[in-house]
Amino acid sequence: MDLEIIKDNLMVKQRIETVEKSVVLEQDYILPDVKSDMISVLCSSGNIYVSKREMIGNKVKLEGGVNLYITYLADSGENRGLNPEIVFSELIDTNTKDNECSFVENSSIKRIDIKILNERKINIRVVLDLRINVFKNSNIEILKDINNCSGLQRLDKNVTIRNLVASGISKAQIKESVSVDSQDNVSDIVSFNVWIDNIENKISYNKVLVKADCKIKITYMTDDNRVCNCNNTIPVMGFVDCTNVEDSNICETEFRIKNMMVNVNSKEEHSIYVEMDFDIFSDVYEKRDINLIEDIYGLNNDIDFNTRSINVSTDSNVLLKTVGINEKVLIDNINQLFDVNTSVYINNISTNNNVTSVEGEVNAVYLFSSFDNQNLNSKEVKFGFNFDIPGNNSDNIFVSIDNDSSFVLLPDSTVESIINVSVFNDNCENNNIDIIDNIVINDLDNDDAYSMIIYFVQNGDSLWKIAKKFKSTIDEIAKLNDIENIEKIDVGQRLYIPRAV
Repeated sequence: MDLEIIKDNLMVKQRIETVEKSVVLEQDYILPDVKSDMISVLCSSGNIYVSKREMIGNKVKLEGGVNLYITYLADSGENRGLNPEIVFSELIDTNTKDNECSFVENSSIKRIDIKILNERKINIRVVLDLRINVFKNSNIEILKDINNCSGLQRLDKNVTIRNLVASGISKAQIKESVSVDSQDNVSDIVSFNVWIDNIENKISYNKVLVKADCKIKITYMTDDNRVCNCNNTIPVMGFVDCTNVEDSNICETEFRIKNMMVNVNSKEEHSIYVEMDFDIFSDVYEKRDINLIEDIYGLNNDIDFNTRSINVSTDSNVLLKTVGINEKVLIDNINQLFDVNTSVYINNISTNNNVTSVEGEVNAVYLFSSFDNQNLNSKEVKFGFNFDIPGNNSDNIFVSIDNDSSFVLLPDSTVESIINVSVFNDNCENNNIDIIDNIVINDLDNDDAYSMIIYFVQNGDSLWKIAKKFKSTIDEIAKLNDIENIEKIDVGQRLYIPRAV
């Protein structure tokens, strides 16, 4: 009777590579004629966007820009703001040569340096951290069962695998006039912070309806040289075409800023105009519970096979740890705290004795007024941190600052700064599974006629390994040796191994 091998087909999204690159953007900028001469730089911040992303051979091409917000002290003694833009076009080398690969980028601003060349000219230097995850959708076959093989022994493992059903890309846009206090006539923007929150997915009729909140926080200056804040939540929605999806499927969605424009509203008083374009990436999965065959052997045959390891999709951005920074920062002569711009980055990662050590730094810029005047002042403070996590996996670790960080001005002129840094790994160690492949069954080369042997348990042994080695079965060994828990045997334990019949 012919051997019948039954397999299950799955589509998995495999990450095949992660590439990181530091990019330095630098250019000189001349102040517009309508702006006053510059005495000193008070603060700077920015937002990065990617307007075009494509894969060309083994290179990833990103085109985009950085919108900058620079506040300076003018020769008139007042604060003034600049909003220059630096564009970039970067080619990032990868090791992949597969034209069917896709990628997702994560871009962040590591540092902004402003140097005054003269009262009308500055040099801008921006350091970007670009992180590219390259993926490939692969159709894999998983061994499900073997029929017509007498005496077959199998070691099974129950695993839950996310089968990729569909992927899609869509676009969304917001155009909004963000109102400020009716007493404020906005002159310049000091900083613009934006993040996406509360993402919801609803699958229906081969589409994914994506809804989310675009949360913004703006610090601005007024015509009478005051500094103020405003917060707003703008709903954003998009439809992603995904065929063959069902309501029970699981959807993962990511937003990327494609274009951004933030200006003082020239058409409507007491408001700031915000226009943003987003790319929306959605992957739709179904969870499949599979009885995976990890190992096989025959009592009456020699079974040869190969194994191959595959990386299957698991929940992305696995939270490893949250690091809390709680510091009081003394700011002399502070009257009012307007905002704190924060950024975080990793300085060093090392591994030793199955422990990964991470060293990093949080950079915080405090924007405030003093009792002497209402002009904008700034103070930059760096908070170092370090922590250990189990394991030797130093790849794909990244950090971000939680949106629930808080800064409170206390009566003693200190700012209580509570900053929560989340540490993620977007390549969890347990997402590799071994697949049995290329099975060949042969007749036994020789037939040892033993009926019983005595064996002493060695390091690394399990009942499965022992049974396979001597062509016995776990059940017979356990029964003969009065073993109640087949998962527990002790090194040096004497076992009677019966020949399976």
